[in-house]
Amino acid sequence: MNQIAIIIPSVRWERFSRQCVETCSSMYPNAQIILILNEDVPSDVVIPANVEVYYSLENNIASRRNLGVSKTQRSYLAFIDSDAYPANNWLEEAISAFGPDGHIGATGGPNISPPNESRERHWVGMAQMSWLVMGFWLFYKSESSAARYADNLPSCNLIVRRDVYLDLGGMNEHLETGEDTDFCAKLLKNGFKIRFTPKAVVYHNDRTVQGFLKQRIVRGMAVNHHLFGNSERRGCIKDLLFLQPVAVIVTIVTFLTVGMINREVLLISAAIITAFLIIVSIEGFRCSKSFRDLMPVTALIFLGNVLLGVGFLMQAVGFTPRLISFYRNDC
Repeated sequence: MNQIAIIIPSVRWERFSRQCVETCSSMYPNAQIILILNEDVPSDVVIPANVEVYYSLENNIASRRNLGVSKTQRSYLAFIDSDAYPANNWLEEAISAFGPDGHIGATGGPNISPPNESRERHWVGMAQMSWLVMGFWLFYKSESSAARYADNLPSCNLIVRRDVYLDLGGMNEHLETGEDTDFCAKLLKNGFKIRFTPKAVVYHNDRTVQGFLKQRIVRGMAVNHHLFGNSERRGCIKDLLFLQPVAVIVTIVTFLTVGMINREVLLISAAIITAFLIIVSIEGFRCSKSFRDLMPVTALIFLGNVLLGVGFLMQAVGFTPRLISFYRNDC
């Protein structure tokens, strides 16, 4: 593992970043571990000897990742979020997935809920097992998914060849969110492949309910940018599927407005809304692990879907709150 740099961007030193750093340090003592912080480490904290700490005043996470890359000469860059930590053999499996194919520019694996989470975070984790929340990227939330070539992997579990990363100019520092999706699209545009292996697992702490709902709004803003903004992913036809939540919102608004004066519109919109609620209920039942989880998980699946549409529309009309204050993982 002496050819790998593990890059961990974080706002501050807190319990999740501590867990991430200490797990990476003990599991990979020969790796170069680079921690990028916005705030000083408390004076009573002892940082592991194989961890380098750098500070950045930039709130943009892409710029912090690029800063981490600039501090290493190692051949592989292993990106992990500060609220995640690796499972056994994470990097061994990820590196082996590159194989002899020189066209594989990046690999990664599942990011799954850790054991022993609070019930609130556990509900969020269960909601994210629904395709209504994760869409066609549901595969990277499960260890049982088949190995495959992918068009996107999140940077909480993304291993990239350093030469490829530098040749492509790193991550787009003009993006406040969705920078990993943008980078993956850049990889594909330049003829490289992305390999998903289910054996390269990281445990990714789920958000609180409030954090999850904010995340869904921000994801909706990112979807708008990828579809219609200056994104490397612009023009990807299958991303149009992300417009489904927008269609649900339009249908609900139509039901409450035009439907009140037009019976035919009322019946059609009511039928669409009913069908959507039935699908949400089925997904809630499928994803819940116990009966007492059913109502909160179903509600989170509904909100997780619809709020993506809200974020998309907010971006469309130019109402975009400053993300660094609006969107931050809750500890």
